[in-house]
Amino acid sequence: MFRRLTAIEIAEGALLADVAVVFHFVARFLPGSASFLSLLICTIFTLLVLRRGLYASLMGMCVTAFLVCVLTGPNGLFTLSAECLGGIFLGETMRRRWSPWMVALIGAVMGSLYLYCAIILLSLLTGVSINDYLPSLQRSIHLGLNIIGLVTAKVGLSIFWQQMQPQVLAALTWMLSYWYITLYLGFVVVLCPVVLMIYAFVSSMVRILGCDVRPFPGANVNRLIRRWRHSVLRAIARRRQVQRAQTGRTRRLHKREGRWRKVA
Repeated sequence: MFRRLTAIEIAEGALLADVAVVFHFVARFLPGSASFLSLLICTIFTLLVLRRGLYASLMGMCVTAFLVCVLTGPNGLFTLSAECLGGIFLGETMRRRWSPWMVALIGAVMGSLYLYCAIILLSLLTGVSINDYLPSLQRSIHLGLNIIGLVTAKVGLSIFWQQMQPQVLAALTWMLSYWYITLYLGFVVVLCPVVLMIYAFVSSMVRILGCDVRPFPGANVNRLIRRWRHSVLRAIARRRQVQRAQTGRTRRLHKREGRWRKVA
């Protein structure tokens, strides 16, 4: 794995690292663009893995993290490292042509482990444990159960809710007792569709840039998306033509009215 990088690998890695730093700056200081630019940063490192390999992409990630720390401080390293590592993971799996469903499962497990370790580290640094939030969470759960009981009584399902309430309470008690397992499993469940959506976006972007990767969600769906995109672009072009034609007609009418006024 460790080897001497060639000049083209150093140049391309440095260039894409600079682009990632620029995107990180824009996402930090321009509100509303963070999500889209995070996907672009992930795409940059996926492209770097596909073009120059794993080692060059890791060196590019180190350069990006160093520049961000020097210019803005270590505040954004958490999100930046997640974006870079996610892009490197997707690039390596695309290079090995893994199944997207396997990528989603492994990505969700690894991403959940990353978030889990970050939360534990944050609790150690701040001195605030998750156990401190459990009493308020229990009160919220009891309030939600009372609301569900009132709603089911209004719609005539109170008997069904009374039968299901002991099982629900037992499950919630177990989840609160073993919150460290519940938290990790919740992260996995939430991240599975997120990883799939990110994979679909990144794979479409790197295919546009000329990389031969496995299409997702499939050739037929990509064809439908391409047709929809072309139809939207055609509709926008037609609308612009209509607006230009209306503007030209309005100008000609104004010119005629000006001539008539001069003659009168």
